[in-house]
Amino acid sequence: MSREPAVLFFLAVTVIWILAGQIRTWVAAHANCLHMGIAAPVTPVLGFYLMEKVYNPYLDRMEGKYIAGNLLWLACLFAVPYVVFAGKRIVMGMFVIGCLLFGLGNYYVSCFRGSPVMPSDLLAAATALQVAGGYVFQVPESVIKGVLCWYAWFALLCCLPKRSVANRWKGRAVASGLLAGICAGYLCQADIESRYELHLRYDNQWNINGVYQEKGSALGFTALAKNIRMARPDGYGTDMAVEILSANRRQAEEPAVIPTIVAIMDESFGDLRAVGDFQCSEEYLKHWYAVDDFLCRGSLYASVYGGTTANTEFEFLTGNSIGNLPMGIVPYQIYNMKHVGNLAGILQRAGFETTAIHPESKGNWNRMRVYENFGFRSFLGKDELGDMEYFRGRVSDQSSFAKVTERFENGTGRQFLFNITMQNHGGYEPEGMEAAPMIRLEEEQGRYSDVEVYLTGIRESDLAIDALIRYFRQVEEPVLLCIFGDHLPNVGAWMEETIGEREAAFTLEEKQRMYAVPYMIWANYDTPYQSCEMDTSANYLGAMLLNYAGIPGTAYTDFLLEMRKEVPVYNAFGYRTADGRWHTFDEETQVSGWIRDYRMVQYYEMFDKERKKEEQ
Repeated sequence: MSREPAVLFFLAVTVIWILAGQIRTWVAAHANCLHMGIAAPVTPVLGFYLMEKVYNPYLDRMEGKYIAGNLLWLACLFAVPYVVFAGKRIVMGMFVIGCLLFGLGNYYVSCFRGSPVMPSDLLAAATALQVAGGYVFQVPESVIKGVLCWYAWFALLCCLPKRSVANRWKGRAVASGLLAGICAGYLCQADIESRYELHLRYDNQWNINGVYQEKGSALGFTALAKNIRMARPDGYGTDMAVEILSANRRQAEEPAVIPTIVAIMDESFGDLRAVGDFQCSEEYLKHWYAVDDFLCRGSLYASVYGGTTANTEFEFLTGNSIGNLPMGIVPYQIYNMKHVGNLAGILQRAGFETTAIHPESKGNWNRMRVYENFGFRSFLGKDELGDMEYFRGRVSDQSSFAKVTERFENGTGRQFLFNITMQNHGGYEPEGMEAAPMIRLEEEQGRYSDVEVYLTGIRESDLAIDALIRYFRQVEEPVLLCIFGDHLPNVGAWMEETIGEREAAFTLEEKQRMYAVPYMIWANYDTPYQSCEMDTSANYLGAMLLNYAGIPGTAYTDFLLEMRKEVPVYNAFGYRTADGRWHTFDEETQVSGWIRDYRMVQYYEMFDKERKKEEQ
């Protein structure tokens, strides 16, 4: 829509709004017909249109059965408040506003993170607002059209006379209640995922955008929301889970050295060469790959891309996998973490002073409550850390690491320090980068400024990591250091060009490249282990760290170490066996028994009421 038609449209609607009183008088005699015959039926249709128009570039390709399914779903969702509440105009207006806001949320969240709004995001609104300032919100034509349509609808609603349903007729109240009950029952009981072939767990687990765009946002979001409740794995029993854990116990040995453990989850820390080869003006991870005395290093496969940091954190600290949970959730936001075993709790019981450090709001991702349940004795957020240095508007890695070393120096006894950084968080705009020489892509220079900004930030992280390792080299106290990324950045357009096809057509192996981030375990003291390079996943990393530190773990961490020998990589989208082949969860393989057992023992660790009673 060009500027002139948009302005004329806005002015015409404004005139209607100004004359709403006179128009309302003219239509007063036909209020019932206009409300029930036109406005009410049109409301869910308009809501669907606005929801999809601002977000879905493939709306014109959506099949009729999916359009009908979304309209039916929205009509039921609209009918309940419409028949229950008296203010009909308010209900119609609020419903359409809600649909528009959901569409806008899908559009912008997808731009920044690579996936649309999912159920857990509604509980993470405060976290989203905390980081929104780092993004540039562009307003494309689809958003302008959607907002103008909403504006026109709002003006037309003002022309309708008020209509409230009083209980003057008992039959009306009975009919309204019956309709609301039928709609509410349908909303709760309908098997959306099967009826509309959404296949969230297997075929589309990594492409929620594709589900929303092909089959509708309303159906996709509702199917995810209905799956939040964790069902018992097939054949599950408490005794069986306990037996599996007992069969994989390892012999505990007294460690010769008990080190301080420092774990750093570096925001968006990644090597884009995991996706494909490219040339740039300088090496951005020179110091990382120059370290030659590491204990273990390789690619760490996360379960998230472009955002949702808390899920990688959850996997690292607990050993649980997002792959064993319903799609589209953040466990920190949804589940009670009070009795969930985790790395901080294990180390706290072993006599460690446990501290979490995060140079942002402590309320993000519900961390304050989760960390208290996990066993962190201290949690230092931005309000407790004092003056910090910034890079691209975020606290720099160098400044964040300085707080780690400061806490290390001021601590007493054995310590577990867990640092979540913020420097390389999206969005990747060139503004504010004047202080750092930019890394340039040689072949695509200027086309992907977001990638160039990101690589420049990774070079600065590389320098900060090098300084941190050099610091710990010179301290006498034994220190075991683990550094890993939480996810790659959302630079989907560049990735599609690098791989050579649209994301929706990626094979499982190609898709998994988008989830590979670097990790390293390093020690400043002599250990009995040889340096090795191997890939793993976030759910194993905590157990591996305990093993390298020589600290006895739990039956669950022992199980993970044994399973890792057969299934070295396991994330939300599949697993890789020891022969290097990737598999989806619905494949029958020689290690399917491990997959089944993992789901059982994770359910036991997170949800089994009998286990929780024993702990109490």
